[in-house]
Amino acid sequence: MAEEREATVEHYRAIDELCAERGAGAVVYLPGWVVFGTRRRKAWAWSRECLARVADNAAQYGLTVLVEPLAENSNLCESGEDAMELMEDITRPNVKVMFDCGHVRYRRESLTDQVHLMGADLHRIHSADTRGTQTRLPTGLGDEDREGLVDAPLDTGFDGHLTAETGFTAAGSTPTTTRGPGSRSSNRRWHASAPNAPPRPRRRPSHPEPRPGNPNGR
Repeated sequence: MAEEREATVEHYRAIDELCAERGAGAVVYLPGWVVFGTRRRKAWAWSRECLARVADNAAQYGLTVLVEPLAENSNLCESGEDAMELMEDITRPNVKVMFDCGHVRYRRESLTDQVHLMGADLHRIHSADTRGTQTRLPTGLGDEDREGLVDAPLDTGFDGHLTAETGFTAAGSTPTTTRGPGSRSSNRRWHASAPNAPPRPRRRPSHPEPRPGNPNGR
């Protein structure tokens, strides 16, 4: 409904003001869903229109808008390619992309592939690990390619934020119980180069084993 889309834009305006007050540099854009009775093409056009308005307002506050593909929760923008396409469709300099390890795993795709796909437009990574049917584990406690997730951003010069998005799917989770080995913070700035650091050898991307339960995967 047009009223819902307008309410979404107004909601983002309020978020922009809050971000500006708190000194945040970015806001995450969730592209929405294709509802029954609507063609995907139309839903995409509506989301693109909303993103353009959200980006223009965010620019007034010096904010970057990050398009997040949500394979597990959306049927519109599910993949890194979808996020890149949406970003490219509106050609706003303050619109970039991000990805969440949990949603990449849901599509049975490689984390390192996402880093290389998004390249210089990648501004944030939500880190989480998976083991069997357990999700949102701290990085290092599951079966994901942790080394690849470290090496790939070094290869591409990533200088954004690596955020631990773990534990919220389980009752009783706390910052202490959901932090992985060696974790000190849930939101750390990533620096892709260090003074006098020797070059790292490139690693072949590893592809996770298939996981059941992906009705929206393509």
